[in-house]
Order: sequence, then C-alpha cells, then structure tokens
Amino acid sequence: MKSVLIGNGMTDPYTQFASYPFMACRKGGYSAVLDQPTYKAMEAAVLECQKEIKRCYDKPTDTATCVNGAKFCKDALVRPYSQTGQSIYDIVVAAKTLKTSGLLS
Repeated sequence: MKSVLIGNGMTDPYTQFASYPFMACRKGGYSAVLDQPTYKAMEAAVLECQKEIKRCYDKPTDTATCVNGAKFCKDALVRPYSQTGQSIYDIVVAAKTLKTSGLLS
C-alpha cells in the first residue's frame, strides 16, 4: 500500500459524534467553547444520534435512513460547535487560522 486517504476523518460516527459535547465543554483538556445550555442540549441529543447511526449500521443500503441520521447528528452535535469559529479538526485552532495557513480549504 502506498497511501491511505480518510476523507473527512469520520471513521466511527457512533463514537465520534458523541464526543462533540465532551470536547466542546472543557472536558477534553481545553477551555470550553460552548455555554452550559448548549452543552446540555448537545448531551441530550447524543442518545438519539447514536440510535440513528445504529439504524444506518443495521440497514446500510437504506440511503434515506443513513442520510437522515447523519443530518440529525450534524445539526445537533456538530453545528453548535462549528458555529463558534473553532476548527472541527483541532479544538485549539480557530478555523480561520487553518484556512489562511492552507491546512484547510
């Protein structure tokens, strides 16, 4: 094998989506980037997100199920974090910094 490419880095959505509230609210070793009400809303959405992902895992050829599940998870767990301006790839770096450095297009 000469190379491996992981598109967006999402290799285990069941676990990765659930980590957003944890990382965004100071439990990952860095300062919180979200307020407590947003954190609580995200925490409340984790189980539903995981149910949606499980439905997709159970029926991977059911495109609608998988797309709807991913949309729910992104809206509930990724969007609040991404609206802060922090990079979704590195919590200690602002997304603008990654774009101007050429590391993120």
